Amino acid sequence: MTPVSGARIVSRPDVRGGRPCIAGRRIAVVDIAFLSDAGEDVAGILEAYPALTVADVEAALAYRQDHREEIDAELAEDEGWEEETERLREAFLATRGLGGRTK
Repeated sequence: MTPVSGARIVSRPDVRGGRPCIAGRRIAVVDIAFLSDAGEDVAGILEAYPALTVADVEAALAYRQDHREEIDAELAEDEGWEEETERLREAFLATRGLGGRTK
């Protein structure tokens, strides 16, 4: 385990693809950044991840501030993956005559 920001944020190649995570958790900084960008405050993030502490969330948010380009790239990568998955799902449904969104 490689500490990347104090003791609370660590990076391990075998956990979440090496993305910086909260120590002892499989919760990546990018997960916290996503919720923060969606308008969640610390309380909202803690509601989504009740095993975390305020200090964990604050450390993740501070790491994001200090490594904005890295975390923004991870957010963009995740968004691209979601869009590609949706495109493939739609194509699959269309081959079965089930096209159209079901959400």
